[in-house]
Amino acid sequence: MLGFPLKLKRLLSALKESEDTTNVLKKSLRKVLVIGSITPPAVAEEFANIFSLSDFRSCYGMTEAGGFLTVPPSGEVSGTNQGFPIPAIRMKVIDTVSGEVLGPTQCGEVLFHTPYGATAYYGDSTASASIVDKHGWMHTGKKHW
Repeated sequence: MLGFPLKLKRLLSALKESEDTTNVLKKSLRKVLVIGSITPPAVAEEFANIFSLSDFRSCYGMTEAGGFLTVPPSGEVSGTNQGFPIPAIRMKVIDTVSGEVLGPTQCGEVLFHTPYGATAYYGDSTASASIVDKHGWMHTGKKHW
């Protein structure tokens, strides 16, 4: 199942209110990919326990990237680990003032480079110029380390 944290919370609420203890979804759901935001650890744990999941992975992506940028390893059951870049994706974190590439424990802006993502915003050259640099790196505007 592909979903986002609010959808998962609503599904958990519906299951708790349901009198059907033989729910087909409980028996058949084994893997969940979460998008949109980090899943609160309590929600991830409850969801994984109710469904006996083999995978519960929070992924990171953007529409401009053409979908996913990172995915945790298969078999992961975590709502907070967003994993590693998928094949053909390059990522870096830069200092927002100097533009220098930062190390693993330093917080800065996430940039990515992909051969199949957006290269511009249709009809908006100003936004396009501010989000994609001259080397094809897309600025996400997101802070990370």
